[in-house]
Amino acid sequence: MAKRHFPDPDRLASLSEAERVANDNWTYWYWQTAENDYLQYDLGLMDEDIWQAKLAGWAFVYIMCDSRHIFTFMEPFYNKKFTTIISSFTDECME
Repeated sequence: MAKRHFPDPDRLASLSEAERVANDNWTYWYWQTAENDYLQYDLGLMDEDIWQAKLAGWAFVYIMCDSRHIFTFMEPFYNKKFTTIISSFTDECME
């Protein structure tokens, strides 16, 4: 079995403020796109293999604790079925 690689929990510590803002913007864009992908799947417009790949990617981004605040902030604005899927992932973050 391949070893799972987790994001470095301190990956943002060495970034400048501008780089952290860019990371937050990327993370916001990522979750917006993820919700759209979910809606495509829910409407039957996405192949099951692609869906499984999307789930794996979402789980990986969800455990990036230093960026979790973006998902947490946006969660009330997303489709409830989508957020239920995301919230079901193993939570690697210490709140």
